[in-house]
Amino acid sequence: MNSFHAFQCRMAKHLITKSLLRRSDHLTVNCLIKVHISYETKNTQNDISDALNTYTDLKLTPLKIRTCEFGKSFSHAHIRCEKFTCTVEESGEQGKINPAVSIKGIYNDGFDFLNNYINGKLEVDLSDPVDVNRTSAFLKLYKFFSKKFYNIVQKLVMLVFSEYHERCLKRKGRDIFDDKPKSYVTALLTNHLLSKLVLGKEHITSRNLPDKPLFCPCFNAVNCQKPIEYGHTGLGYEKFWYGRPDVVLSADNELQQNCVMVREDRKTNNQSRDFEKELCSEIDEKTKDEEVAMTSQALAQCITFAYSRSNMKKRCQNIALNGTLIPTLVLTPNEYFVYMYDYEHDVLLKSGPSDLWDKSRQKFNTSAILQIWMLLNHMNFDTCLSQNQVNYLGKSANFHNISGEKFTLSELTENVSFKSCFVKCKKAHDMNLFPELAIN
Repeated sequence: MNSFHAFQCRMAKHLITKSLLRRSDHLTVNCLIKVHISYETKNTQNDISDALNTYTDLKLTPLKIRTCEFGKSFSHAHIRCEKFTCTVEESGEQGKINPAVSIKGIYNDGFDFLNNYINGKLEVDLSDPVDVNRTSAFLKLYKFFSKKFYNIVQKLVMLVFSEYHERCLKRKGRDIFDDKPKSYVTALLTNHLLSKLVLGKEHITSRNLPDKPLFCPCFNAVNCQKPIEYGHTGLGYEKFWYGRPDVVLSADNELQQNCVMVREDRKTNNQSRDFEKELCSEIDEKTKDEEVAMTSQALAQCITFAYSRSNMKKRCQNIALNGTLIPTLVLTPNEYFVYMYDYEHDVLLKSGPSDLWDKSRQKFNTSAILQIWMLLNHMNFDTCLSQNQVNYLGKSANFHNISGEKFTLSELTENVSFKSCFVKCKKAHDMNLFPELAIN
């Protein structure tokens, strides 16, 4: 398609959209799909329906923080935690249980949105910014399940959008991630997964990663040629926790931001897949130390990012930001973890490792795609705990008690934010805090 033809297509879409807007503010999502997506769409609805029908839910476990160190980078926060237990009464007897929360319950609003689309009951009110943002996010998911012609080894092949990206990462008997350093893993997962499921075109990778590739190093690198964008990803507050997330995904405004932590493949035995054993002494000591360190770093980043959203909510009082349960995603080449912190109710959640790929190891796990899509677009859905869950889990993280000895809630809300650098605090000694060297 030459540039003039592309310009004509854009103008046609613009004129059709204007025409539709004159007729009504209420449009079906299918109508918007026809206008905005030049893809083969015949089977896309069925593919999304199949993904919902075969969906496997993800459970998150509430954690209770015992100790931590403030004034440190994420990797030195030394957070020590345990599973939270609560007491329940049944048949007149009391007992302790380890509660769990499901992704589907938290993102009930998002699953309702998808089911309404499948059942043809979804309409969009273009005068409602919430509806517009949700639909824009949905179009990213729709594209991911749609078909289009791609240039693969100098041949035009009709592929589902997701299949193209799978082929960029996996080939029969070959895995692009094998023996790749973290910077390469980050570039590959950002370019061929994360950026395809989230709104916006700004996908910043931390410029502090060593051995950075300039372009996407995927199997289809000749045709892909995607330059990797590096920049400042600093997040935090010097007296609290601070650091540089591996990836920051941003939409057209700073409200739509996500922080993602990336790791190389975990070299662990089968025991480490059991969340119950990840923090106990039965695992090989080296593996245990690595897992505990990774968990501590992820928790520090997750809590800090949640307070940055609290800061944003305070600064953008004219915009409805209902959700206080903020997620952080941790990705490896083959697995993913989900962390969530509710800064209002002091609830901290963590999942065990889940498979990013299906049993063939060549195709994405569709349940993982649905979950990651909702996590990355969490600001567009009402992500919250039910009142019953709040009753059981409120204050379960114990973080308000621990942080309350050092900070006020307003101090965290006002100071935790994205920054290009961090300055060593001169008054740190007054709080027995010793921040590391400034991150420039």
